[in-house]
Amino acid sequence: CFQVCMSRTFKTEHSRHYHKLLLSFMTKLFTYENIVYIRIEIKKQIGTRMGRHTG
Repeated sequence: CFQVCMSRTFKTEHSRHYHKLLLSFMTKLFTYENIVYIRIEIKKQIGTRMGRHTG
């Protein structure tokens, strides 16, 4: 049983590690896209505000 249990735990640990890597990669991508989107939105907001102030 020992070897089987060890291999099983190793497999789960390995998949967990892979899942963590994948998750972090996805979050990095997601946050990067969000940052770009937020920046564009902020620029739009500032642009409209400035336009209102001058006009």
